[in-house]
Amino acid sequence: MFGKLEKYFAVLFSLVLRALGDDRREGLQNQTMFGGDMAGGLNVPQITDGDDGPVMAFLPSSDYILWPGGIMYYEYDASATRNDEVLSAAIQEIHAKTCLRIYPRNGKTSITSYVIITTTSDGCWSYVGMKVSGSQELNLSVAGCWYTGTVIHEFLHAFGFQHEHQRYDRDSTITVQENNVEASK
Repeated sequence: MFGKLEKYFAVLFSLVLRALGDDRREGLQNQTMFGGDMAGGLNVPQITDGDDGPVMAFLPSSDYILWPGGIMYYEYDASATRNDEVLSAAIQEIHAKTCLRIYPRNGKTSITSYVIITTTSDGCWSYVGMKVSGSQELNLSVAGCWYTGTVIHEFLHAFGFQHEHQRYDRDSTITVQENNVEASK
């Protein structure tokens, strides 16, 4: 299983690099979200008040899990600005390179956990993992988010993937090349 997980992270990393290859990354940076684009969810740290001020803590949550069978459903919010061409390209690439599957919900009320694509908030962001019951937002602001790599990036968060370099156990799985880190970051 760990071998497959490593492959998924490799795919995620390569897709992130493609998405961040130009000025599109500004849309991924939301100052109030972990990693700039993770609104909460499965194993996403929360900011809590500690004795010495705010601290980042991994708080257990039974509200988010991984998508059973790697299958996710989505629909557009009624007020969302649609970009079916880019969404289709992103889904096709995820299908071609992973075992993960994304399908339209098509209004089926029997599907109670699904991603609802919104475009009303600033930035590109998602919750991590599947909300146990009900819809969860995946926001693709009209300005800067509708690129295939960015849409893939946010859908992979919704599947449960985090940024490798920000995982609490990252030092046991990756090597950070600190000479490649910008001084201001």
